[in-house]
Amino acid sequence: MNVNYTNLTVLIISYYSTQDIKRLVKLIDKKIKILIIDNAQEKNFQKNFVNFKNIKILTPKYNTGQVGGINLGFKKIKTKYLLYMDPDVYFKKNLIKSFLLKANKIKNFLILAPQHEKNTYKKEFFSNKKNETKDLHLMKLVHGHFLFFNMQNVKKVGYYDKNIWMYYDETDYCIRAHKKKQKIYVVPYFKV
Repeated sequence: MNVNYTNLTVLIISYYSTQDIKRLVKLIDKKIKILIIDNAQEKNFQKNFVNFKNIKILTPKYNTGQVGGINLGFKKIKTKYLLYMDPDVYFKKNLIKSFLLKANKIKNFLILAPQHEKNTYKKEFFSNKKNETKDLHLMKLVHGHFLFFNMQNVKKVGYYDKNIWMYYDETDYCIRAHKKKQKIYVVPYFKV
């Protein structure tokens, strides 16, 4: 099935992550826009991706941390969906296509997240609200290594808290989203 990738941008925050990002780029369809935030201001970083027309690299004046990089991505990306991924994730090549197809079916969500391949979510992470989707898990919290955002609903929640440099940034974001009645789902058969 053909997929229209014009509504999607992948966001990756780099801090000396060149080799991991090179590996990731091979898994991402060349029709998908990729925004890389180079927080390390790594010398010659951009040269590694000069042959990729779908990649744009932003280098902040200083290391903004993971949260600052995600917030910068939120500000710069104009597509309907944003897929944030840590540079060290591993996934099957067709997973992004599967996420996009699932997002187009669900419509009303803030975040879609995969199941971690080796760990399951604790029961405290699940929402106790009524779940109207049978094949997805409605969540209060998800891990932040691979998050598929609906940017329309990101506007309702706002940015990540810039006072949280790293760790628990997604926990804070999910708690705020849950309080605003935004839907966060885990797609249990999508593994990362």
